[in-house]
Amino acid sequence: MPTLLHIETATAVCSAAISRDGKLLALRETLEPQAHAAMLAVFIRELFDEIGIQAPDLDAVSYSSGPGSYTGLRIGISTAKGLCFAADKPLIAIPTLDALAFAATSVVQAGDRIIPMLDARRMEVYTQVYDFSGHPESGPEALVLDEQAFAALLAQGPVWFLGDALTKARPLLSAHPNARFLPDVLCSAQHHAQPALRAWEDRRFEHLGLSEPFYLKEFVAGKGSVLPGPAQG
Repeated sequence: MPTLLHIETATAVCSAAISRDGKLLALRETLEPQAHAAMLAVFIRELFDEIGIQAPDLDAVSYSSGPGSYTGLRIGISTAKGLCFAADKPLIAIPTLDALAFAATSVVQAGDRIIPMLDARRMEVYTQVYDFSGHPESGPEALVLDEQAFAALLAQGPVWFLGDALTKARPLLSAHPNARFLPDVLCSAQHHAQPALRAWEDRRFEHLGLSEPFYLKEFVAGKGSVLPGPAQG
């Protein structure tokens, strides 16, 4: 029964959780703006105290690998790597969109599709198409939203949308009768529990020295440049 620590910092949510054998034991999270650097270590210490464990008692650490906020992703992976180096534990990468899609699988019906969306500034989103069981049907992409976005998929049947980009996506998509929305499901470390358990069982671990976040869009520093993702975190 592996005991796993999960770190989620890809969006405005700063979240940490501990699971055992795929079941959530404890969770800490906040939507306070730019809280990641200040609160993540505090949350992890509180989780250890609540469960009565220390870092050496963990079996692995998972982190949200992206896409998402450049700053948030860097904080998450740095914290996860530090714990893994110190305690000699394996590192697990959980794609951010995969975890969000998995969170919707208990709601959707067979044949439905799941489309998580993360805010990528202006009318752009990071998104990916999944089947009703949470398996990807496409690769992740940066997509500019308009009224025709996902029209072909919506014509085939119910499509469930979720993620922090719903505030700008819902007005464009809600007119279609097959559009469904899960506005209360955001990125959270609790959604890592099952995907991280599967990764642990399959021994799908990251190289501590070489692992990097998946930004999807290149970050280019310079005058007038913007981060590849929302400005939170």
